[in-house]
Amino acid sequence: MHDANVSLSLHPPALMRGAVRVEIGQLTAVILQRLLQEQPMVALPNETLQEYLENLGLDFPDPLQMRALVKQLREDMRLVGVDNPILQVGGGLMLNRHVHVVCDEDEGPDLLDIIYTGLIPHQRH
Repeated sequence: MHDANVSLSLHPPALMRGAVRVEIGQLTAVILQRLLQEQPMVALPNETLQEYLENLGLDFPDPLQMRALVKQLREDMRLVGVDNPILQVGGGLMLNRHVHVVCDEDEGPDLLDIIYTGLIPHQRH
């Protein structure tokens, strides 16, 4: 049996699955969406992520903030049925190979849609 996808909404950033919706912070959404552009189990170096965030006008979190951000995302995603979505490795982050998140764009384009390219489009049924 195939599990339902977890959708990442951009308006405002949220994780959804069925009737469960969990709001996530903008920085968390930006980092998660950037990770979605990488292959699962391929680390995104902190330097690359820092450059990406700075280009968007966002501050790169210090190590304690990053740890808290990843911990909060794990807790949020557990609520929508995904365990351990992001792995912290030496000098970077990567998606767990079991995670399947799609981008939900039902509410029309906005600035985030323009910024985040390479995302898997949400399938409309």
